[in-house]
Amino acid sequence: MIRALPAGVVLLCACAPDLRPDEEAADTGLASTEYTVDGVVYATLDATSEEAWVPYPWSDGAAVDLSFQRYRVALADGVQVARLVGADFDELDAAPADGWLTDAADPVADEDYALHEWYDYDPVQHTLSPADEVVVVRSPDGVDRKLQFLAYYDDAGTPAVLSFQWAVLGGAR
Repeated sequence: MIRALPAGVVLLCACAPDLRPDEEAADTGLASTEYTVDGVVYATLDATSEEAWVPYPWSDGAAVDLSFQRYRVALADGVQVARLVGADFDELDAAPADGWLTDAADPVADEDYALHEWYDYDPVQHTLSPADEVVVVRSPDGVDRKLQFLAYYDDAGTPAVLSFQWAVLGGAR
């Protein structure tokens, strides 16, 4: 027997035992990148695939620290993030001393990812919008970058075409 769920009930399922990014993914999914004179990079990434993880290569030549699949964000091994709720992207000029998070060793559920709630969910409209936060990404190469999600939808309303801005914080640790 099939029954309808009550209004407002959302089911989230984890179908794969290991959702880590594929180390050999060839397509970057990078739709556009804009560099500014003040060092801020604006990027748009196509993460619309239901199965493939899309790595984001920092355009400053560093290794891939983040990979995307729809609304999910996975951290590469050795990468840490600090989530700064209410922080001002333009004013942030140094990494925090504490509050660092990593993904679970073998993530299965959304909660296993350090950035599992980078967005706010509107249950009435069933839409995502970026949370009011700046994320500091600490790479194993000794560089901290500030990152802020700007949108989950492109101008046509396509979901999982993420826009974000980022910049290197200070110098290497």
